[in-house]
Amino acid sequence: MSNPTVEWTLDQLQSVADAQPEDHPLKRVDRDASNVLEGDITSHKSALKSANYVGAAHVDHDEEAEGPEYNLRIDDIVGVRIEGFSHRRRGHIDPAGVDGVIFDGDPGLVQEIKSALYEARTFPDAGRSSVDYLHLELTNHAPQSHRLTDYFRYDFDILFAEGYEDLP
Repeated sequence: MSNPTVEWTLDQLQSVADAQPEDHPLKRVDRDASNVLEGDITSHKSALKSANYVGAAHVDHDEEAEGPEYNLRIDDIVGVRIEGFSHRRRGHIDPAGVDGVIFDGDPGLVQEIKSALYEARTFPDAGRSSVDYLHLELTNHAPQSHRLTDYFRYDFDILFAEGYEDLP
């Protein structure tokens, strides 16, 4: 079983995956469990020729005692990676949006993913009934697409902050 914050993140991105054109799909990946939610990956290069990908992995967890009882203040970080391959190399990214989807622009795949997460950024229930987070922030944006001409990549972190867990 994956981390609840990773599962929450991938659940929020279901609507983005569903909204992609059938011939330019987006597949979600639980990077902690090496599990593709919509199919399998045999090799990285061939996978990027079959679809664009968004993956999530649990990066960090911090907790400290809160108050005089046994309650915890919790912060979690989930790393998100968005990847695609240029249509010129039989991938699904086209900056013009004709032979694939636009990667980083407005509109674009990166923006659609960020928007889906921003829509649920207050008081997220991240799948743990005893934890409620009061703040969700997208941070550490690291676009990588400028480094290579045919491989598109964008990384960022989701900070689940000010989570409180009431322990019995």
